[in-house]
Amino acid sequence: MSNQLLETVYNQTKLKVDKSIENAEYLTLICDEWSSISSEHWTNFIFATPKPVFVFAKPTEEVRQNANNIAKAKEDIIETIDKSKVCAIITDNALVMKKSWKILSNSFPNIIYMGCLAHNLNLIVQDIMKLNQIKSIFKKTKAIVKFFKNHNIPAAIFRCHQQSQKLKTSLKLPAKTRWRSFFICMESVKVNHVAISLTITELVANQDNIEKIVENSL
Repeated sequence: MSNQLLETVYNQTKLKVDKSIENAEYLTLICDEWSSISSEHWTNFIFATPKPVFVFAKPTEEVRQNANNIAKAKEDIIETIDKSKVCAIITDNALVMKKSWKILSNSFPNIIYMGCLAHNLNLIVQDIMKLNQIKSIFKKTKAIVKFFKNHNIPAAIFRCHQQSQKLKTSLKLPAKTRWRSFFICMESVKVNHVAISLTITELVANQDNIEKIVENSL
């Protein structure tokens, strides 16, 4: 039953994807590489129609990820459709990817090749976060979030003040590889500043050693 259902859903979904690609006037091939929790290396292929549709995921296995092999994998995907529709290819900004663009341009000279703007923006923000003034502000912001994440009683008091202030945004720690998570972290502290201030005031009033707890959170 499950096998039949899975196959039916797969066929229906593939039909929709094929139809979207067929009906698109222009296509952009987007390639994204990632590693699984078992350290298997995969490449995802997505066509923007302009709505993005997932096409294929391919394990690299023993294939060496040099410029020639990367270019060949992309060429194989393009050859499965009307290649005249493909107007752009987007990858990450690794040097090997840029080398693959040059190889592909020999077969597809009319295609535009570009690096992922989101990835570029992520790198720019990471550089900005290294500036001393920004680094200092973010270190303090992160310490506040870690303080409440790591201590149950202050966290419980904070939640009570959140409810009384009708605040629904939780405090969030950033992810190193996601630039927007730095903004989300600081925004979560800003939104909750009243609840945070009330919590700290209550802890100080109860003579909790707030400075020592914060130091342990750094």
